[in-house]
Amino acid sequence: MDDPILTTGEAALLLGVSIRTVQTWIEQDVIDSWKTPGGHRRVRRSAVLALRERLIARNDEAVIPLLVLTDGESGLQPMELLRLVPNARITTCGDALSFLIEAGHQKPDVLIIEIAHSDWGRLAMLRRILQSRPLAHARIVLITTMHLEQIKIDVGDHPRMQVLPPTHSQEQLLEAISLPPQRQETGLLTYPVPTNEESRLRALEKSHVLTRGEQHELNDIVIAAAELLQMPIALVTILSSDRQWFKARHGLTVTDTPRAWAFCNYTIMQNGIFVLEDAILDQRFSSNPLVTEEPSIRFYAGIAIRDADGYPLGALCVLDRHPRSIASEQQDKLVALARLASEKIDQYAYQS
Repeated sequence: MDDPILTTGEAALLLGVSIRTVQTWIEQDVIDSWKTPGGHRRVRRSAVLALRERLIARNDEAVIPLLVLTDGESGLQPMELLRLVPNARITTCGDALSFLIEAGHQKPDVLIIEIAHSDWGRLAMLRRILQSRPLAHARIVLITTMHLEQIKIDVGDHPRMQVLPPTHSQEQLLEAISLPPQRQETGLLTYPVPTNEESRLRALEKSHVLTRGEQHELNDIVIAAAELLQMPIALVTILSSDRQWFKARHGLTVTDTPRAWAFCNYTIMQNGIFVLEDAILDQRFSSNPLVTEEPSIRFYAGIAIRDADGYPLGALCVLDRHPRSIASEQQDKLVALARLASEKIDQYAYQS
């Protein structure tokens, strides 16, 4: 069949995300799908590839985990607008207790809370969230008919909290939940930092990948990447707060670099493959020591390695000392190998 039906696992391989994320996107109609008489969702390869192209085009955006509290009775419908944000990973709760449990477990970057007029129970929950240290990083968006001054009296005025009316526009909601990527400066080099960097670093610590020794499975993956894509260099990189670590490497002897030198800073900002055909011609990389000095990198292609919750911990990448391009079938192979690397790193977290 020219356009085969894919399983969620096969779709996850093509998109470079977790199966859980694919299931969420299908439920949110981000991926075109249909329902069988038995109630099962089905997707075709063409729909998955179309989404991958959209995600690659959005290469300046990071995944934003959102936790939403809505009971469906207030008439407020933020989910209708949130479905238009493909870089959001959304979890919905219908009651305050489930919401608090999920917030404590996920520690998401954005909390969206519907509060009906005079819902003192949810206001008490909001006060608890605002006092929670594990959630101190989270932005809070309230969708309510209550007056702003009343909310300030009840819970205080907090810079990380925004209040929207039920009649908010799509632009207002997008502005409330999305912040432009930060940029970190190191000398003459700048690099993008995901809006969810604090959560990403917590996920990295939870994975224990940096505290483990050499892993032969990851070495096998980079060797396969180099051979299948006919590249002289292949790496599994992990990005900590200030270093780029090569957890597996082929064709390179160095074990780490400053974070500012990492091409993978750009890879983790997107869901698809990041390709750089000639670094000399790109002002973001033309002065990078990895380009101007040994190993004199010119070509780069990488895709993020993600944990089970979708946080990008690093990347699987292939590099060359000469400018070149990468064919679509080679990109598919890189996606599949990155998925395998993600699964191996997830196993390390469970074994620790």
